[in-house]
This record gives sequence, C-alpha cells and structure tokens, in this order.
Amino acid sequence: MDIDRIIGNGPTGLGTLKVRPLMGGYGYTHLFRSGRMAVTGDLVAGYAVNSFKLDPVADSAYQTRLGARSVSAEAVNTLVATPELKIWYDVNKRVGVLVNAGYVFARPDVKVTSTLGTDVHHVHADTYTLKFGVVYSIF
Repeated sequence: MDIDRIIGNGPTGLGTLKVRPLMGGYGYTHLFRSGRMAVTGDLVAGYAVNSFKLDPVADSAYQTRLGARSVSAEAVNTLVATPELKIWYDVNKRVGVLVNAGYVFARPDVKVTSTLGTDVHHVHADTYTLKFGVVYSIF
C-alpha cells in the first residue's frame, strides 16, 4: 500500500508499506438440508511482519522543506484479524462454486526518523477480500 503524508507545506508520497501476516483461526460450518450448500463463518487472526520503503521524494522533502540531514523509516509489526464468510454450493455431482468475503484489519505504525526527531504515522491498512472459485471433480 502506498502512503501519502503532508511534509512541510505540501502533500508527498511517503513510501510503500508491505504487510505479510501469518494467521490461524476458528470457524463454524452449517450444512443445509439439501446437502448442496454450506455456509462457514470464521475469524482468522495473527501477527504481521511489516516492511516500509521510504520514497526518495519524501526523503528529499524532509531535507529541503524541513532541513533534516538524514531520514530513515520503518514499519512496526502488528496484530491482524479477518472475519470471513464462505459459501460453498454444489452445482451438480462434479461442479462446485465457492464465494469467500472478508475484511482484513491491519493497523501498523510507520516511524520516520530524522535529525529532527521521530514522526509516528498510524496507518489503517485495512482491506476487503472477495474470492470466487469453481471446482471440477475428475473422480
């Protein structure tokens, strides 16, 4: 995700944040009487290892607009959580369809350190997920 911030007197692209979660969770599946459809609700949570790359334009903005001599940035690792809803439907004996929708909560901090001090930016890296799949059984 790209992050923009106001540095000095103007908006500037701060850099790029990467969130890499390791997750596990629990869910419950309800099978309908027809036997053709199943609905699963689950909550998946874990820990994200984050990285941040400072944009050269932001580095330059800190130096020219604010007078900083050196600038570095890092992302703080954070907890993440995703509630999900999955619907599986058997179209016939060989074909199945899956729809999965969820919302990922990820809110890391990005720390920009310069000779002027440390700025902490609270980032809402939340996102929606929507997956669709079709399965064909060969056996």
